[in-house]
Amino acid sequence: QDAEIRKREVQKSDPQYADIKRAHDTSFDRAFKELSQVLQEYEEKNAVKINGVYLTGGATLFPGIDTVLKDILHKEVSHTNAFAKVSYPAFMQDTIKEIAPSFTVALGAALRAYE
Repeated sequence: QDAEIRKREVQKSDPQYADIKRAHDTSFDRAFKELSQVLQEYEEKNAVKINGVYLTGGATLFPGIDTVLKDILHKEVSHTNAFAKVSYPAFMQDTIKEIAPSFTVALGAALRAYE
């Protein structure tokens, strides 16, 4: 539980960032490489070019994850905004930005009825 809290709250300027980043990257390294392989095989099999990927989920809040994925995948990497089609008060902007990645699937399911 302590590690999860540290992962969510660490900033690039924190003295412990390098150690936490190393642990984080090590735990995701294999999955990222497999994702790269799957994307490459899909592109070859279907004769298409995937230009970029969208990050979603709470794990994407880790600082620098977009850069790591960009280096591994050799594609543009962007964060999604789960609340882009939802109205909310302006004073909640910071909170929404913080929680949005964790709500992508739930909001997608909820908004599906309005498409």
